[in-house]
Amino acid sequence: VFKARVGVVMPCDALVLGSEAVFVMDESAITGESARVRKAALPRAGVVSPVLVAGTSVVTGEGWVLAVAVGERSTSG
Repeated sequence: VFKARVGVVMPCDALVLGSEAVFVMDESAITGESARVRKAALPRAGVVSPVLVAGTSVVTGEGWVLAVAVGERSTSG
């Protein structure tokens, strides 16, 4: 469990446990898409999922996340 915040490049795949605001992620390093993606622990309007992918960057938001896969076992591994 660790705290993800603005500027962090995710070192692992993780699940959002809780945050005060929705995470906005830059997933272009993984997907090639320039559109930002919204993530949160609980379903909200416009939120894609609670999964933060290794190699993506936190653009806005701060909260606790649970590492679920690292290295070769991660999405980018």
